[in-house]
Amino acid sequence: MANKKVCVDLSKLFNNKGVSWIGLGIAGSFDHSGISVPGEILPDGITVTWCDIPFQFPKTSSIENDHICCEEQTIEVDPNSYRQIYVAGFSLYGDYSDRVWIHYEDGSSEDKEFGLSDWYSRTEAGNGLKHSEQVAMMIPYYYENGIKIQAMRGIWIQRLLIDPNKKLHSIRLPDNPYMFIFAITAEE
Repeated sequence: MANKKVCVDLSKLFNNKGVSWIGLGIAGSFDHSGISVPGEILPDGITVTWCDIPFQFPKTSSIENDHICCEEQTIEVDPNSYRQIYVAGFSLYGDYSDRVWIHYEDGSSEDKEFGLSDWYSRTEAGNGLKHSEQVAMMIPYYYENGIKIQAMRGIWIQRLLIDPNKKLHSIRLPDNPYMFIFAITAEE
């Protein structure tokens, strides 16, 4: 029997708009450069399954924020005994490693290395990913200040192992504005 996977609601923590919908007149930008991903080819507010893991992808066809730009946000989860957490995201301007803090119901905590590879220069098979990610989705083009750029980019899945003998309470993200997260799923 497969372990139950629970999509974590991140919507209250979204702090940036990175998805553009040219046809809807919605411009996003991950940072000051005007780089965004095309909403017309991404999931839009639905649960998608990548690598047999369900992810609740954010609603992107609105002007509302649609992802987390990591700034030490604390993500509270329904307390349960989970064995791992899956994170769908990528970084810009390089491959980054940082620390996340795992907090348990009993008051204990631990920090773990957390890395996301850059969204570019990767193959569809995931060759070249610096960290132990899996490929969630390949994106054949992106926008830079509203101009379509034909270049392969990707969203990756990173896995964090946690103590299954304790009940998870929350996860605190690193403070790195070049790490972006679209969705998180916890596995019991």
